[in-house]
Amino acid sequence: MWLVGSNCFLSDISSSHMTCFACGATAVEALRVKKPGDRRCRVSFAASLRSNRRTGSLGRLRKQAEADNKSRTARIRMQEQSYVAGNFGVLDPKLGTRIQVQPRVMKELPMVGEHPARERIRELKRSIPEKRYEFKAWFIQVMTFIAMPDYNAYAANHILKVLLEFADQSDLHKKYMTEFIQQSSFCEVYQQRMFKIWQGRVQHRHLANLINNAGLLKMRLSEAFLVKWYEVAMTHKDKKRIKLMPEHFDRFRAIPSFQHLQLSLVMRGFADLNIRPPNFFMQAWFEAFQREERFFVGATLGHVMWGLGTLEITPTSEFVESWCYAFEKQGRRGVSKGWFDIYSLSVSLWGFAKLGIKPSQSTITTWTNLMTEALLNQRDADAVTAHAIANAWWGMGVLKVSFPDALLRPYFYRFEAEDKAHLRADALSQILWSYGCIPPKITPDFVKHLAVWCSAFRREDVYVRQGFSATQLSKMAWAFGRVQIMMDDETLYAWYDAFDREQNHFTARELAIVLWMFGKLRIFPDAGFWKTWCERFAALGRSDGGDRPTFPDLANVLHALARLELVPSTAFLLTWNHHFQALKNDRMELDAVSWQKLEWACSRLNLPPLISDVKDPSQSDA
Repeated sequence: MWLVGSNCFLSDISSSHMTCFACGATAVEALRVKKPGDRRCRVSFAASLRSNRRTGSLGRLRKQAEADNKSRTARIRMQEQSYVAGNFGVLDPKLGTRIQVQPRVMKELPMVGEHPARERIRELKRSIPEKRYEFKAWFIQVMTFIAMPDYNAYAANHILKVLLEFADQSDLHKKYMTEFIQQSSFCEVYQQRMFKIWQGRVQHRHLANLINNAGLLKMRLSEAFLVKWYEVAMTHKDKKRIKLMPEHFDRFRAIPSFQHLQLSLVMRGFADLNIRPPNFFMQAWFEAFQREERFFVGATLGHVMWGLGTLEITPTSEFVESWCYAFEKQGRRGVSKGWFDIYSLSVSLWGFAKLGIKPSQSTITTWTNLMTEALLNQRDADAVTAHAIANAWWGMGVLKVSFPDALLRPYFYRFEAEDKAHLRADALSQILWSYGCIPPKITPDFVKHLAVWCSAFRREDVYVRQGFSATQLSKMAWAFGRVQIMMDDETLYAWYDAFDREQNHFTARELAIVLWMFGKLRIFPDAGFWKTWCERFAALGRSDGGDRPTFPDLANVLHALARLELVPSTAFLLTWNHHFQALKNDRMELDAVSWQKLEWACSRLNLPPLISDVKDPSQSDA
């Protein structure tokens, strides 16, 4: 009895008997061998009868089955073995019964009607090794494959996907993949083969996927390769335009075949590669975006803004208007239907903040509502989500976007429950710095959240407290001074330890910010910290480099000492005066606020008139 598989087709012979012309099985046999979990013929006995009743034509059913039979990719061999997708049965003449065996791959021949490179791509996927000693042999197979004569555009596109799949297996796989890309000749050989492939017909989806996958792999792309890529992308497979030089590309104001998904992949790929496309290409890209704006969803909109922000490409006003329109349109559909998530929302606002462009109030309101919904719906926290939220908070701080209570409440809960375990020093400092830009309402929930933040900072982790740089420590001090909430003793002593470790990396401005926080919160500094601070401040005063404080910084230093009633030493005053005279010689302007702080501090500390020869700016216009 024949084994009927998933690629079997039944054709109506008579009203009582039906036979699959692919494998020869009758309908009765097909039903007889049916078992739980087995896949039946695409055109089953019952389905064909229903089709006959509807159409009244047996010829149409046969024609459709023949068309499907021609397009199927599995070869069914009717000798001793019958192969199907996933399982095959062996007719053992000795036993006279069917034997179920494990799936086996036909390696000797490619599937019917397909290019041989497709089978080799599948073989590379199946043979991704798990052991480290097998990596080298697998990489040799990759290099051999891209040098084969039957290597085509499909293979060039999918070989990068295979490499990405290899890197996603584990951290060890990712490490070896990075070494393979950086140290081997793969990038050079790959680009040489692409020059030959581009002489024929190339689909734009392959161009977009190539740049995106190359960015994920951090490939080294030559200038000649990029010029050729721009040429193929701009000319749209037109042989007359291919001969044009790049300086003439500005005649063609659009990228004809790039769709919305491909446009976002291109921008994300160039951002991963840290390559700024030329102006003629970006002009065409912006116009193509406006043409496809109605098709963009939340994820692709986020990739676009992240790419522009990373490359610091200032968009046109028409693009910003189109982006905001598409964002608000998809935002009305909600998070799930609009294809939004925490990552896409965070990088959207981050991109605007990076470019210094504040979107419209309606766009910000839509963003706030979507982020609130996404935080409430998100259940599993991971490092990507946690750092994405930190980037979003940084964007809110830069753009001076206020923190609504509806948004903070779910975030506080998530931070306390899960997110703090995934955040590192840079993300923690971004979150606290954003609170300093626009201090939220001091509610019990916010105070509790700061306590949880401090516990995360105190973790003895190489990526947390030990990872805080001098700049991040100064931002932390500035943020606490802005929200006017004092650190608890454990957090303050942990901050002292971090300051001692990074003391040689503090700039004069950062030292001034740190002392400003102590004066703002009226925290009397520790003796060891104060000694270290003065030594670093004096060392910067002796240097002739460009790292000098500004007039507001010097004013804040004296103002903080006056608030703390801490009388400075003579050595400190000499250093302070050295900085002051250097700024005066450079003809730096002294603003009125700094002047008032200096006058108040000098009178409070009973200091000599160090600045008596400087004219009061408030009287300059009189």
